[in-house]
Amino acid sequence: MSDEEIVTIDRIDSILGGIPVFEVCNAFGDESMPVILGENTLDDVRAFATSIEAKAAFVQYDYIDPEDLILDAEDLDMEAMFGENADAARTMIDEHNAYIESVDWSRPYAMAVFVLYQGQAFGMQVFDDEVDYDALTTPEEFLMDLLDVLAE
Repeated sequence: MSDEEIVTIDRIDSILGGIPVFEVCNAFGDESMPVILGENTLDDVRAFATSIEAKAAFVQYDYIDPEDLILDAEDLDMEAMFGENADAARTMIDEHNAYIESVDWSRPYAMAVFVLYQGQAFGMQVFDDEVDYDALTTPEEFLMDLLDVLAE
């Protein structure tokens, strides 16, 4: 895989050398991405775009809404769910929520740069190495994991 980082659209524009770059959203969901070129680098995208005489390139930045990750323990009957482990569960939920609130979510966690060729997206995709992807679970998934951990 590549050592590329998430960069600004201006940096992408300068690397692609004259191919107009447009920011898009919702081109790819969580489970899809462009066909990865070569070593998954901007240089690979530039080489491919040049070879097919692409008229435009596209970049999608993906962001996380921290509100989608927060678990509101006040809405739960903690004693019914966790029994004698209710206090431990509250502590773990508070720690999880504190972590989510401590992260700077204004930065994108992923970037895809691509060109279209015969109806297919070809390009690269990188993820921010500093993001704790294990913490990016829905409140429901976090709660199910917590039930499993505290049941042991």
